[in-house]
Amino acid sequence: MTQMNFWDRLFPPKYNFYDMIASQAQLTAAGISAFRVWLHNPTAENAYKLRSLIRQADAVRLDMETRLIEAFVTPFDRQDIYSLSVDMDRVIESAKALMELMIAYEVQADDAVYGMVLNLEEGVNNFAAGVAVLEEAPLDAEQHIAEIRRCQAAVEEGYRHGSAALFKASDMIQIMKYREIYRTVQDAAVYLGYTADILHKIVVRIA
Repeated sequence: MTQMNFWDRLFPPKYNFYDMIASQAQLTAAGISAFRVWLHNPTAENAYKLRSLIRQADAVRLDMETRLIEAFVTPFDRQDIYSLSVDMDRVIESAKALMELMIAYEVQADDAVYGMVLNLEEGVNNFAAGVAVLEEAPLDAEQHIAEIRRCQAAVEEGYRHGSAALFKASDMIQIMKYREIYRTVQDAAVYLGYTADILHKIVVRIA
């Protein structure tokens, strides 16, 4: 056993972090799409699908964190890999938090929520597409980074317009509920923006 441990340390296993990041990104994108489906049809089955995708994404994230500890070398800065994974997790967890809020508050999505979530979904899809080409064609990820930032800005604009319209209402309870919901979507977009920043830093370093 001692000899095996010695050779394991001398020749540590190699892991494909590109594939791991891509897998988490794809699950995150699928999760946001599942949340959008739930918004239109808030059934228990659709809620279960979102929660299932979150569990799968968590499993990939936790496995990648373990591999980061074990890996002798990584294709780029291991802190960037970790931060990218954590911020992806925050995006999909925000969707879960939003769903739970809407269930607890017994409210349906309004036009502002639909619009923000559609832009969030487009941004996450672009992130997954950018990560997918990161290893073979990192410069091609640039166009996706630009689209992520455009989508983030669109969510921010939706938040402002939605909040402005919301404050014209007279029901303060509804205003408070929807304001928290809007804020949660905005938070998800902020985390998505963090992933774009890290992805851009990686592209600059490896391209």
